[in-house]
Amino acid sequence: MALGLLTVHLAGLAFFAYTCFAVGDGTLAFHIGAGLIAVMLVVFAHTMSYFYLVAMTSMMRKALAGESGPPVLVDDPRGPELLARSRRLKATAMPWAMGGMILPMAAFILGGGAHTRAFPAVIHTAAGYLVFVFAILATVMVGLALLRQNRIVEAFQAAGGTAPE
Repeated sequence: MALGLLTVHLAGLAFFAYTCFAVGDGTLAFHIGAGLIAVMLVVFAHTMSYFYLVAMTSMMRKALAGESGPPVLVDDPRGPELLARSRRLKATAMPWAMGGMILPMAAFILGGGAHTRAFPAVIHTAAGYLVFVFAILATVMVGLALLRQNRIVEAFQAAGGTAPE
């Protein structure tokens, strides 16, 4: 699942880069369409990544509490520690994922304002480049969180937990 999410993250970044750097010479309609696809992919990737982290932490908590069958890892001290690591990881990834959702939408909305001449187009352009840099950082941070979560889930399963892959 994490590799699929990382693939969507990279596709979103590729569209975002194309929208920022290559479409400037194209038509406005093409720029708007490419920007919409880029924003949808980036927002979808960050949303699904965060919900994946939330779901894995919830499944681990339920497995430890015995809500998904018999309690597991009762005698193994690694279970609660792995759950705590998963919770910290989720809390660390949350600001990056939220920024990765909100900022591209803001840049797209600013594009509408630039198109209607509500403010200078340079504001949209500058916001687009800044959001692109943030999107790269957010993808790296959320991607690392996804890979670390995979290791936590594997360790949880190896210790006898029942959290799904």
